[in-house]
Amino acid sequence: MDTLNRETLHELAQHQEYPCVSLLMPTHRMHPEKAVDPLTFKNLVKDLKNALAHHAEMLAPLEKLQEDRDFWNYQDSGLAIFLNSSIFKIFSLPVEVPSLAIVADNFHVKPLYRYIQENIAFQLLVVNQNDVALFEGDCHYLKPIELAGKVPLTMVEALGSELTDNHLNTAFSTGNGSRKQANQGTGNVVHGYLEKSSEQQNDAERFFRVVDKAVYEHFSKPSNLPLILASLPEHQTLFRKSSKNPLLINKGITQNAADLSPERLKELACDIITPIQQKLISDTLERQQAAEQYGRSHWKLKEVVEDALDGKIETLLIEEDKIIPGRILAEERRIDTSREGTDDILDDLAALVVEKAGNVLLLTKEEMPHDTGAVSINRF
Repeated sequence: MDTLNRETLHELAQHQEYPCVSLLMPTHRMHPEKAVDPLTFKNLVKDLKNALAHHAEMLAPLEKLQEDRDFWNYQDSGLAIFLNSSIFKIFSLPVEVPSLAIVADNFHVKPLYRYIQENIAFQLLVVNQNDVALFEGDCHYLKPIELAGKVPLTMVEALGSELTDNHLNTAFSTGNGSRKQANQGTGNVVHGYLEKSSEQQNDAERFFRVVDKAVYEHFSKPSNLPLILASLPEHQTLFRKSSKNPLLINKGITQNAADLSPERLKELACDIITPIQQKLISDTLERQQAAEQYGRSHWKLKEVVEDALDGKIETLLIEEDKIIPGRILAEERRIDTSREGTDDILDDLAALVVEKAGNVLLLTKEEMPHDTGAVSINRF
């Protein structure tokens, strides 16, 4: 199986040659539902054969998969396969996708933009005064990151000889006669306790400062991923007081991570990261309204295509369940709807925008600001 990420999706979108075969379908993890998946797949391959006509032999890899029991025994919630003369990619997806079999000049990757845009990657830092752990993932998976040699794992490792001696130098820590001395000098005990508490907090602050700097330099800065902090409330306060990491999210997980399963930790992280994506959509729609007032947003299909060809589009809004038959003839700067088949103008549009370093955002019909299937937000 291949890994689907933003870079892979952009690579697929750039393929412009006939025939490009796209097969998408929902799959199942459990019996008895999963027993129907091979039959669904077989019917989609049959549709592809009918569409390909003289190129049916290229479907041999798909026909081989039909009989592969191991392949069908280990599926997730969705399957996406892309095939042409130079590429054969299989993606098992943790989300459901529509059932489609398409032969066109490019791959039908539009349904996958929703998966990418909703699946914000993040890093999760679990820290207390005794240990440190870092994870990377999204709302579907979470994997540990090796820290050895880059981030100190304990306070002793971080501070070394600078670690304060926190033992009380009072009668309670001595041998014979200690109780008598303690009873006679209660003020020394209280003073020693306060010193110890202050020293411990200073050590914790210095430890968190070292961890914060190392995590930023070795992981946050190179990845540019948002960072979620998982630690007890008192440690959250100390860590955030010392942190200089601009990618640290304001909201954190305030439960003891040691008591949480990896699955529960992932769920709590997802609860924090999901509103960020929702805000991104609402902010983008506000930008579109402002851009429309200044003539920097178009929704008539011909104008949106021209914007894409000219590299004007910063963000392209696409209606996710809409297919507009046809293709974009870039050299002629026009839309062609004369050829029969399942080419999708919206797929062509997305590929053009990605090629020119723009962004693509899939929205529901209700979320779209206009009903034409595509809306541009232009750079100029």
